[in-house]
Amino acid sequence: MIVNLRKATCVDVTCLKELAKEFAAENPSDSSTARKDLKNSSEAVTRLLADNHVEVLVAEVTSHIVGCVIFSSMPSLVHGGRLLVFVDLVVVKNKYRRQGIGKQLMSAVMEFASRNNAYKIVLTTRFNNVAALALHRSCGLQKNGLAMAFYATSVRPSETDGG
Repeated sequence: MIVNLRKATCVDVTCLKELAKEFAAENPSDSSTARKDLKNSSEAVTRLLADNHVEVLVAEVTSHIVGCVIFSSMPSLVHGGRLLVFVDLVVVKNKYRRQGIGKQLMSAVMEFASRNNAYKIVLTTRFNNVAALALHRSCGLQKNGLAMAFYATSVRPSETDGG
């Protein structure tokens, strides 16, 4: 199977929306507005494609988009301005999984990091997402610390417990 990786363009919006929906169905968010947010995915794709600090790469098989990776970079103060690369999303359509496409997408992120002298690539995944953890390990990523999140759209404990 020949896989072509390329930068996403505005003509890819519909395919990227489909990938986002597939990902969201399998990875429920803790954000209380996740379903509403997903309905705005066309606008989100447009914003991502316009952002100079964000890369959106798609994987194609026979001219059909079957996966994507979305990542951003920012300079680090404590690492002399070297980049930190944050992977927001890696998704491959179900019927194309376990065929090396996710690894190719992650390799593209690693190549970007190397070309740009980044000091680190960071991503998060749920601790029980065995397939994603296996992919990340196969790419050389290592568990490092604990990721914590605050969902600004979630109900805060003080709003529900009277405190």
